[in-house]
Amino acid sequence: MLNNEIKFISQYADLIEHPVPIKKVVPNWYKELTNYIYSSDKLHMTVKQCQPVLDSVTMGYAILSPIDFMFVKTKDSKNNFKLEVIPSRKDEGLGKMNIGIQGHANEQINKSMVYPNEIPAALKFLNPWFIQTPPGYSCLFTSPFNTEKRDFRLVTGIVDTDTFEYYVNFPFFVTDWDLSKGQKKILKKGEPICLVFPFKRDNWKMNVVKDNNLMDKLQLFNFKT
Repeated sequence: MLNNEIKFISQYADLIEHPVPIKKVVPNWYKELTNYIYSSDKLHMTVKQCQPVLDSVTMGYAILSPIDFMFVKTKDSKNNFKLEVIPSRKDEGLGKMNIGIQGHANEQINKSMVYPNEIPAALKFLNPWFIQTPPGYSCLFTSPFNTEKRDFRLVTGIVDTDTFEYYVNFPFFVTDWDLSKGQKKILKKGEPICLVFPFKRDNWKMNVVKDNNLMDKLQLFNFKT
């Protein structure tokens, strides 16, 4: 394997949605934003001209939803919610491909992990791709950076994909919604569900430095830019 090659491997690679460089699924808000705006008769750069934001939405790889998923929420007479996912995780054909959504027991999580606008039910995307990186390289798995508001949020994790020889699945939470507006939410096939960001592991040392000349350096930088 090349030192800069990440492999996405599947027995069913000819049947399922392939991962893509995340720059191919740049969020719509970014594509629609102009580079400059006029405000108070002055020309101002928008966030689209911010290099850190550009890098955040164009670096790494996106794993796409392999099928359509439907989340169905109901409540019983005691106002307790029930969340059903279709297709069922019991579908044997999808299970062989490691495609589906599974649940975790609520005791496996801390409720402080759940955002106030989310349903407190721990779910997990099954990932049909075995991911392999060169020796010394790991991967960060998280929701795509700076994307539009979404109906689900991944629990961020890091895996040593140079030695971990199994599927990496993705725990997540679903945003809650008002049942009066409908019982269903749809995650469409081909929608990015995970950012895969490979990086080289290293041993870092931390140092806190006092620099009495820092303000002069910053002023010089501002002058040059």
